[in-house]
Amino acid sequence: MSAVGTDYRRVATPALWKAMARRLLLTPAINRPVVMALAPLQAAEWKRRIPVVGAATLRLGNDRSVVLQKAERCQVAKEVYWGQGHLHGAADRLALQLAITLSADADTFLDIGAYTGLFALAVARENPRIQCDAYEIVPDNYVLMWENTIRNNLVARVHPRLVGLGAAKGTLKVPGSFGSGALASSVALDSVAADGVDIPIAALDELYAGYASKMVMKIDVEGFEWEVLRGGRQLIARVKPDMVCEVLRRAPNVPEMEAFLRQVGYNIFHISDAGLRPADRIVPVKLERDWLFTTRSASELQARGFPLTAAPS
Repeated sequence: MSAVGTDYRRVATPALWKAMARRLLLTPAINRPVVMALAPLQAAEWKRRIPVVGAATLRLGNDRSVVLQKAERCQVAKEVYWGQGHLHGAADRLALQLAITLSADADTFLDIGAYTGLFALAVARENPRIQCDAYEIVPDNYVLMWENTIRNNLVARVHPRLVGLGAAKGTLKVPGSFGSGALASSVALDSVAADGVDIPIAALDELYAGYASKMVMKIDVEGFEWEVLRGGRQLIARVKPDMVCEVLRRAPNVPEMEAFLRQVGYNIFHISDAGLRPADRIVPVKLERDWLFTTRSASELQARGFPLTAAPS
């Protein structure tokens, strides 16, 4: 990989006063009464910043659920806790529901940039015949994803993999740990570390050569979406998977992504708080960063129960 990039271990180091305040709030004798006192209060942006010790339960349909452990470290678990069992933003909830619903007739779900496994676990819980491969390059996140998989009794169908996906085979050195604070959620393929764990990088076309069944993907790789797509061009052209994909404003090669998707017959939808918005182009924005790439039509998605909305005037 490139020798230049972001040193995420240095970026992840919080200011001393923040670290001390966090450590104090995470003391069980202090955290429990603080969380109990705040729980009845109306949801507010500031409340979601308060750390929580313990597990959170993501509520799905028909009394099904997924347990996310260590909310004191996992940002998603903390968000779910303060969201009373749900993700905070409407667009985030729609992205998760798209992954779950569109996987109903798929054989394989790929969670690429899985963090602690939210998407893979939820898809597996709601679709009892699917197999989920969950790719993550941060060792701490990978370990907690395994713990979540075991806690939810999904070991037979959710397969955490400490592997990165890119355009070609390689390796990436990632710190073995970012410390005992919040887990790193933004490690990209350009990260650099003087020491750590050598994480293998593979291409989708190599891993799934000859695969011909139905597939759904979720991609969250911090601006390196095109690298993942480049490494899977044959698979995507052959299988036409539905893809829920985060696209950041700093993402390079967005025109190349658009051209490739159009070439292989994809439609593009922006996943917004108001619903799915058909789009001619991928225009990344600060919030509502997720997109749906699919060969399904707008009318087919609407028939599956997904709200459609027009582009803002």
